Amino acid sequence: MIYVLLSLLVIPSPVLMMISSEAIAVVLALQGEPPLLISLSLSVGQTIGFGLIYLFGGWITARSQRIQEGLARLDIKALQGRAPAFISLASLFGLPPLNVSCVAISALKIRFLPLLPLIFTGRFLRYLIVASIPAYFADYIDPSWVPSWLTVTPS
Repeated sequence: MIYVLLSLLVIPSPVLMMISSEAIAVVLALQGEPPLLISLSLSVGQTIGFGLIYLFGGWITARSQRIQEGLARLDIKALQGRAPAFISLASLFGLPPLNVSCVAISALKIRFLPLLPLIFTGRFLRYLIVASIPAYFADYIDPSWVPSWLTVTPS
């Protein structure tokens, strides 16, 4: 049940930057949750969030003159062929920002459905790496350095 709630929690995180899904992954990993389940739930929630950004991207673009001017300078034909590469890089590394990329592909009328597996896979790998790091370094870092609110006390 916690993983369903976690997925729901991170849906607005692409827009609300105060919800840091990477920090959530680290905190849950420090508490002993399995990295595979953490990354699965976070990537499902984020994929839904980015899908919503795509769906409302036209609405966002119509209300922002700055975005319209920036899109007018783009070479649409070249971008359409490279959209999978841009989305893959954005979903895994965050460059270019995935939320901006989703608005752009929506405004440029690029089909989103073929890009959905790329977003999910990139996000899944990203969170799997982030959630696995605490377990990897647990043998090398003194646990007394970790704040008490991030750790689980054995009962």
